[in-house]
Amino acid sequence: MSTTILMRPLPSRSAVRILPPTMKKAVRAVVVDFGNVMSLPVDPNAFESLAEISNMNFEGFALAYRSNRTDFDRGTINGHAYWSRILSLGDVAPTADIIENLIRADIDCWTNINSAMVDWVIRLKREGIKTAVLSNMPADILEYIESVFPWLAELDARVYSCNVGSVKPELEIYRHCLQALGVPAAEVLFLDDSADNTKAALALGINALTFESPQQAQRIIEQSYQLPALV
Repeated sequence: MSTTILMRPLPSRSAVRILPPTMKKAVRAVVVDFGNVMSLPVDPNAFESLAEISNMNFEGFALAYRSNRTDFDRGTINGHAYWSRILSLGDVAPTADIIENLIRADIDCWTNINSAMVDWVIRLKREGIKTAVLSNMPADILEYIESVFPWLAELDARVYSCNVGSVKPELEIYRHCLQALGVPAAEVLFLDDSADNTKAALALGINALTFESPQQAQRIIEQSYQLPALV
């Protein structure tokens, strides 16, 4: 899950060279990020709404949101402490009502599901390929998604930063995931919307794809991996 607030360029539509099946990499497990991969890209307007709820200007809010997110994702602080810290940086009194509204709105930002990705991951699992989610995820959002998205329980491993005390791109969280899957790094494909996170995976020998859209991911998968079609 990446908290970078930006608009991504449209993926290239240039032709790709499809390798013969015997030259494609065999993959025994697929690992996906949650935010901006299993969920749809966050609407930039949603961050503006969060800033309005906080009674802060957008620039100050965005900086405080990003700079304090790692502690929240790691589980070092809880939701109340995270939002109280942000509001204090904006000289806004951290009232219970404002914090509760911010928690609800933040959950909404990250939980609009990308149905194409969910369908693909479930299909992989049913075709005998191990599946996992590996996400920088604070406890507030984790509690929500595990209560409303039953398909998560079908995955072979669910590794969340708030549970393991490590965040991507730290290597330890990837090692947690590999251990949970019981699959060698060279036989795993990892999809994440952050280039820093996929670079870290590559450093451990994990195949990695920086995700932009299901269509872009499909072109790379079709070209290089022995996996069922995504779209």
